[in-house]
Amino acid sequence: ISIVASLAVLIYIGIRMAIASVASDKAKYKEMLKDWVVGFIVLFLLHYFMIIVLNLNNQLVDLIYNVNKSSSSTIFQDYNTSLILNTFNISFVKGWGSLILYVILLGTTMALFVMYVKRLFTIGFLIVISPLITVTYAIDRLGDGKSQALGTWMKEFVYNIIIQPFHCIVYV
Repeated sequence: ISIVASLAVLIYIGIRMAIASVASDKAKYKEMLKDWVVGFIVLFLLHYFMIIVLNLNNQLVDLIYNVNKSSSSTIFQDYNTSLILNTFNISFVKGWGSLILYVILLGTTMALFVMYVKRLFTIGFLIVISPLITVTYAIDRLGDGKSQALGTWMKEFVYNIIIQPFHCIVYV
């Protein structure tokens, strides 16, 4: 669909170049044609960018997991188990303190779950609209020479992907 839409934009640029009579308009449309070629190339290269960012994120998360696993995963599991067991302690302070800490840990886990469901839909949406962003590249660069749509899309995509290692560090 994006290739067809991009070709429609190319036809539009070609028609505008053909009917342009002023030299400045012809130069503007020639620049737009160059931007269209760049946008068409970006259409095919954007998927590689997404794969690189996703692989980088997976490598960082695996690194954090392996460091945590090798150093203190049993400590965290033992701490979590002792919190659950201490909630049934007959001592008021130890029992209620453990219960409050366990509820805070559970609340943090649920908050991260909600964030990640939102993140899932956001990343899915960004992946779906990525080809459409490249179609508008030539038109978007026409005004000020910058592609705000592609730049904003790339920032949002990278932010939503790379936030996961930071959440892992905070949780660990």
